[in-house]
Amino acid sequence: MRDNPIQKAQGPVPLPTLEMVTGHQLANLINVGGFLLRSIEGQAESMFSEGTVSALDGGAKMAAEVAFVKVCQGIENILDDKWRWKTVERDALLVASLDMVKQNTEFLKTQTAAAALVLRPSFRFRPSLAKLADGLGWAVILGNPDEPDSAIIGVGETPEDAYTAFDDMFAGTANEKMKQWALAREKVIDDNAANEMDLKRLDSTRGHATEEAPNRGNRRRARTKRQGGGHSHLDDAEGGKGSAADPGHGGS
Repeated sequence: MRDNPIQKAQGPVPLPTLEMVTGHQLANLINVGGFLLRSIEGQAESMFSEGTVSALDGGAKMAAEVAFVKVCQGIENILDDKWRWKTVERDALLVASLDMVKQNTEFLKTQTAAAALVLRPSFRFRPSLAKLADGLGWAVILGNPDEPDSAIIGVGETPEDAYTAFDDMFAGTANEKMKQWALAREKVIDDNAANEMDLKRLDSTRGHATEEAPNRGNRRRARTKRQGGGHSHLDDAEGGKGSAADPGHGGS
């Protein structure tokens, strides 16, 4: 049983381009035309014996001349075929090929990123993701967070930053972005603490002033009573039981 040559072909079989087809056609026509011309002139080499074939005569020569004319006409037709020499289709094919190469490149990049993601410790060991209690960032935790010596913790402004920090901590290093985030977070916490202290100090000052106001009023009333006997002029001004300016009311 003969082997199928198509099955033995290794890799994809390239499709012939227009330039390849035109080149083969011109080469065949030129070879046939050269053989006919040499046959007509008696310079063609014999296929059956050494030497050349004698010049053709009679009907054979006429047939060779007719065939030679057809070969020349075929070459002329190819040269006059404007579609063969246009580059619009080939340019479009080139653009499509470049776009395909770009898409394949992006696909390979995506595959590479996916493979790298699968190998990350934050993917392999499935650590927990939680938002920090103060709401200023995220934490990725593997192990018991109450025992820092036996836990791996990565923190960051976003979940992705926290996962990246976790991977670095897993490898025994802390990335620079995590360090900068920690410093920024420390500043925010310090600023918030300072603001809270200022508010508490202001509230305590206001409370002390509020407590002192009634005491001063009581001392004024006591002093006024001592100066004017048992009757309080402060009460009269505020609409008390009697008034020195109302003798009718005071003599009743």
